[in-house]
Amino acid sequence: MPDTLPDIYEETDAAIREEDKEIINTPAVSAPEAAAVLKVYAYGNGGLPELLEISGEADTFSTDMLSCPKRAGKLFDGWYIDAACTVPFSEVFSEVTGKAESVELYAGWREYPGFTADDRGYITGCTGTADAVIEGLLRIPDYEGCTGIESGSFDGLEDSITEVFIPANITYIAPDAFDGLSNLMYFEVLEGNPAYYSEYGILYYSDGTEAVYPAGRKKCVLSDLGE
Repeated sequence: MPDTLPDIYEETDAAIREEDKEIINTPAVSAPEAAAVLKVYAYGNGGLPELLEISGEADTFSTDMLSCPKRAGKLFDGWYIDAACTVPFSEVFSEVTGKAESVELYAGWREYPGFTADDRGYITGCTGTADAVIEGLLRIPDYEGCTGIESGSFDGLEDSITEVFIPANITYIAPDAFDGLSNLMYFEVLEGNPAYYSEYGILYYSDGTEAVYPAGRKKCVLSDLGE
């Protein structure tokens, strides 16, 4: 056998050694890091549902994934990280805390614009601001959670209200809810209300019996009669 290899064998051997070097020097490819899983506990905080739990990838979580809770007499005001609703929820991650594995959220609530209501959804007060009364017209809120009007709701507005608009969601009105509104002339009830209707500005129950005759009309009649 010859002491030396032909040039073609030496070139092939050198090429193989270079390939081996490239393989050795190539950094290892690590497996992709698994996405962090976040568990969310969303409390109704007086509303419904009382508790909603969802799990998913933390970096894609948004409060838009949560169904909007409901509460009689109140409007949903966003999610908070404390039950007292003093700190609005903003983000799951931060440079300080790193990735969160779970988060507790609490529904926030606010009053109807221009009104206050109890937990039954009954109006109990009215501010008299433009959200409620415009040029003598009192517009009762048409929110789903607002279902009634209690006595004394319009105390302090006796001379300001001349007309009342009642939407279809109002199914209870206290018998004396409109007492004292001395300038009230007209009721209008939205068609489709199951409990009330209006005719010629007079408020009627659905069975046809009179509910409220506007006090301002009575005053006009008495004035015409000289009483």
